[in-house]
Amino acid sequence: MEVILFWMAIVATMLMFWQRSSVAGILFLPYLAWVSFASFLNFTIWRMNG
Repeated sequence: MEVILFWMAIVATMLMFWQRSSVAGILFLPYLAWVSFASFLNFTIWRMNG
C-alpha cells in the first residue's frame, strides 16, 4: 500500500516539475522506473515466500 502512495507522489512531483521545466520532469523518469522495478521485485519475493 505504501508503495502505491510513494509511486503516486513521485508522479505528482514529476508533473509539477514538468510544468516548470520539461527537463526536470524527464529527470524523474529513471527514479520512477527504479521504484516500479523495486516494487515488482518486492512483490515477486513476497509471493514466492507465501
